[in-house]
Amino acid sequence: MTRSVVLSSLKYFSLDLVGKVLYWPLWWYTVGFQKLMTITAGNVLEEEHQLGVVLWWKNLFVPMYGQYDWQGRIISFFMRLVIGIARIALLVVWFAFSLTVIVAWVLVLPLAAYFLWINVLYAFDIAWWPYA
Repeated sequence: MTRSVVLSSLKYFSLDLVGKVLYWPLWWYTVGFQKLMTITAGNVLEEEHQLGVVLWWKNLFVPMYGQYDWQGRIISFFMRLVIGIARIALLVVWFAFSLTVIVAWVLVLPLAAYFLWINVLYAFDIAWWPYA
């Protein structure tokens, strides 16, 4: 049997399109949030690997450039200490940025719904603010 174009269009609109629009907020906080966390954790670990923070601290007491005299050891220790602190600071900044992205992900949907609701009320000239 062949279906009519009208019935196929109604099925598409009612089931597929409306169903996906209604499923989207659920996806945003479940599957989408899980993907965001996986990508963010991978990005933070990749940045740690790029900066070499763990490797830098493992070699804190290893003299640089093969300088095994006491002056070389002191200079190497303080240089690695300063650079290690700077690399940790960069990693903390990257982690803070990643947390900001996660917080924005959580807040963007309710804020968008709130501002949409305010605009709908304003469009129909409904007083939504008690002091207006």
